[in-house]
Amino acid sequence: MKLFEQTQTISHPWDVVTQANWVKYPNDISTHVISVDILSREVTSDGVLRTERLLCCEQSAPALLRRLVALPAEAWFREVSLLDPATRTHTATTVNLTMRNIMLVKETCVYREMRGIKEEMREMRASLGEAAAAAAAARDKGLLATLRERGLFSFGSSSSSSSSTSSSSSSSSSTPSSPFTEFIQTAEFHAQIGVSSIKRLLEEAAANRFQANAQKGIRALESVIAKLLNEASETADG
Repeated sequence: MKLFEQTQTISHPWDVVTQANWVKYPNDISTHVISVDILSREVTSDGVLRTERLLCCEQSAPALLRRLVALPAEAWFREVSLLDPATRTHTATTVNLTMRNIMLVKETCVYREMRGIKEEMREMRASLGEAAAAAAAARDKGLLATLRERGLFSFGSSSSSSSSTSSSSSSSSSTPSSPFTEFIQTAEFHAQIGVSSIKRLLEEAAANRFQANAQKGIRALESVIAKLLNEASETADG
């Protein structure tokens, strides 16, 4: 088994990062992603948004693997994500559906608000006078309020969902959002064919290819965030 992992700080609030994730594809950087379809979406009893998606990508298997076996032109993946507005955490787990008899791949991405920063902001807010605090609160709404109006966080009309969302909103309304999001990405590669030495080579090659695409993925997300914020700014100004 080969493991890839990375942790990065995204210089945008969790609300913006999460919303950008829903509309990340298509983009001009991650051109290997062909389509993304939502299979199901529901709000669990504890107020968590569960979404299942099907992704189709251009085949990008390592050259070593392509020399060993005939591969399809496209690869399919199943993603299950859990978005918890109470803990401000979005976790997405993706597994490959294509060529599972050759290589098993499991990717987990976690986006969570950097609470340490948020605590510092809370203390700073507490030290301000009432007038300054009110002005800062108004600034905090800004572009995020415009983005929220798009309804991406409307989890449904059920009383339990409304209660949970209302409670979460009231508890967070007095606290400024952290301007940073922690991004944790891990991926496991399990080759299913060949002797141990061949498996290690396949897993290493797959991990290296994945790492290159992972860096492109971060740049793509940043570009989508910039686009969203620009659109929200234009909407607010208009």
